[in-house]
Parts: sequence; C-alpha cells; structure tokens
Amino acid sequence: MPLQIPDPVFGAWTKGFPAHAAGLRLSEVHGAGLRLSDLVTPVMTVHEEALTHNEDTVFGWAEERGVLLAPHGKTTMAPALWQRLLDAGAWGISVATPWQAEVAIDAGVSTVLIANAVTDLAAVRRLGALLADTRLRVLCWADSLGGVAILAEGMRDAARPLDVLVELGERAGVPARDPWRKGNGSPKRSPPPRDFGWPASRDTRDRSGRIAARAPSPPSTGICARSSSCTIGSCIPRASAPY
Repeated sequence: MPLQIPDPVFGAWTKGFPAHAAGLRLSEVHGAGLRLSDLVTPVMTVHEEALTHNEDTVFGWAEERGVLLAPHGKTTMAPALWQRLLDAGAWGISVATPWQAEVAIDAGVSTVLIANAVTDLAAVRRLGALLADTRLRVLCWADSLGGVAILAEGMRDAARPLDVLVELGERAGVPARDPWRKGNGSPKRSPPPRDFGWPASRDTRDRSGRIAARAPSPPSTGICARSSSCTIGSCIPRASAPY
C-alpha cells in the first residue's frame, strides 16, 4: 500500500531553503528551478543512482540468505525513502522510539519494529490504542522483568497483543537462568504482550539457539537485529515469520 508522503508548505521553519522558496509545497520543489547552490549549507543530497544500487545490493544479499529485512527508518525519518525500501522488499521498518513508530504508522507503514525497550507507560498505552487497527503490527524489545511488567500494565486494555522480543543474555538483559515468564507474575496476569522471538546481538547470538530451544513454540531461528553476522540493519529469517 502506498505510504502517505507529507506535502508541507515551505516557510521559515524549512531549514536550508532560500527565502524565495517560501510558499512552495514539497511536491512543487522539483519543478521550481532551484539549484543546489541556492540552498544554505550544510546540505545532504541523495543520488538516486547510488540509492538504487544500494537497495539492489542489500535486498539481493537478503534474498540469497533467505532473510527479510526491516531497515532502520530512524536514520532518515523520510516516508518517501521508506516507500522505496518497502517496494524493494522490506518486511517492515525499524525505529528507535515510540514517537518514531507513530510517525511511521501515520505514514502507513503496517509493520513497525521498535528496536528498543519501551519503558514509558503512556507510550505503551498509546501503542495499545493504535493496535485497534487490525492492519497494523508493532513489535518491541524487552530486556528486563521490569520492562515486561510495564508492557503488561500498559497493554492491559489493548484490543490486540503487542509482539515482544525478549532479549536473553549474561552481560545485560534477562538472565538465561531466570526466564522472564517465571518472574513476578505480571506477564501471566496480563496476556496482551506476546513473546514473539529473541533479538540476537553480539553478546547473545551464540547462545540464542539453545535458549530458544527450551522455550515453548519458538520461531525456528529467532530474529536478528544488528548482530555481528548481519551488518545491514534488522532482519528476520523467513522461516520464523508466523504470518
């Protein structure tokens, strides 16, 4: 589905554009005769040929290895570039914060991975409200019993589950010897947070397979997010996607 690309009117708030661009809409800039030298430095430019090459390279790499990518959208926060990634085969878009997630949702991204723990109770409740849209899927991480308890409390009245990736490890996160399901009982009392997978990192990737094997109904390989064996953002092996 095409994303909703913002088309704001340029004004004083528009960084880098000359005064005579005021009043233009973003969609009108291409035909306005502006030159790169008209813009106030520093200016970051995107070369379409190089961008296409990078997209082909990254998604070709993923296709060869049988993984689906959820590239980080937080780098650009540009729905037009997210659209290109989704058209190229991205499984979803990754972000770092609930605010960034809502920007992506407002733009029309249907699968959003918050590659972070969400510990703001109000933000969790907001995510729960957004999940009333049955076309939307949101995932986030949890690396502590306290974090899981916040998710459980915030999702108590949500219409649908929030998919949660539980981070297991020794140096940080939930200790492997004390599984989060056996903690203070909050997840058991509040079912909406759903244990979906295990984000792998440099500290945990060698153990994640053994840990997953002891859990009920695990995905076949789990989810990889910026591990040392995957240097191109966040990815999920196809075999482990539940739908």
